[in-house]
Amino acid sequence: GNPEAAALHAEVDEVVEGTKDALRELESTLETISTSQGVVTGLIETINRAMIRLDDSRISTESADSYVDYQTRMVEAAKEIARLAQEMSTKSSNDVARLGPLAVDIAHKYTQLARDCSGASAAASSPEVSSRLRNGVQDLGRACGDIVRSAGACQLSPGDAYAQREVSESGKVVTERVSEVLSALQAGSRGTQACINAASTVSGIIGDLDTTIMFATAGTLHAENEGDTFADHRENILKTAKALVEDTKTLVAGAASSQEQLAVAAQNAVSTIVQLAEVVKYGAASLGTQNAEAQVMLINAVKDVASALGDLIHATKAASGKPINDPSMAHLKDSAK
Repeated sequence: GNPEAAALHAEVDEVVEGTKDALRELESTLETISTSQGVVTGLIETINRAMIRLDDSRISTESADSYVDYQTRMVEAAKEIARLAQEMSTKSSNDVARLGPLAVDIAHKYTQLARDCSGASAAASSPEVSSRLRNGVQDLGRACGDIVRSAGACQLSPGDAYAQREVSESGKVVTERVSEVLSALQAGSRGTQACINAASTVSGIIGDLDTTIMFATAGTLHAENEGDTFADHRENILKTAKALVEDTKTLVAGAASSQEQLAVAAQNAVSTIVQLAEVVKYGAASLGTQNAEAQVMLINAVKDVASALGDLIHATKAASGKPINDPSMAHLKDSAK
């Protein structure tokens, strides 16, 4: 409150942080004590508050994070929730004392998931994806509340077969709801997923070209048809190469476009590199084994193109949804050269 007492500001900040830490520790201790006795009201309230915040448009979602950043954290949290639910189902019959700490963990993980969901919804590629994501996380919240409630009842009545069955059934519902959230997250990143698939395909093409180079080096790369000449393939190679240039331009632009446009761009680029690799292999084979060195040079050239495209796809995936001044955008421009 006294701006002139600058020397004391650091000390005040330190005391404030210490107080916050002490309060967090007290809250954690109270949670542990209450849940160990089957009292889970506080945890259910925590989950309910997180669900309510999902629909609160007043909460700021301004962040430098992209949809992919939110998605990565949400996938991790959702999978951990599924694992915790499975463990709760197991412990309900053979280690009831563990249900309390597991319920605390599931409530905290859900709170983290719901917080990231608000950001992911704002960064989603379409209103449909945003709505599906929020609804999925809301449904998961209700399922988490149910399993926490069932766990509390099971702790109060250890050995009760009905209570154990309730925990097990609730665990199955949590797993189903997690699958729905993961599906919604993937729907919002069709372009990113297409880039991952495209990069994998390009990697396979490079491996296939390495094998072809081995045959050419050994002097055993023959044309399928006798009398085949390179002139028969030159036009097709040039036409496909030009198409790939256009596809790479569209791919680079896709980083700043919607997920749907990025998905189409990635699929088109990988389809064209597959065609280019094939026509170059036919062209190289038509040169004949007496020109083994030329065969190797030609196949190495298309292998370099495939490798560069693979780097470009990775750079596009990393830059997708990022602001223009993000370092990943600069890397994308370098890869496009």
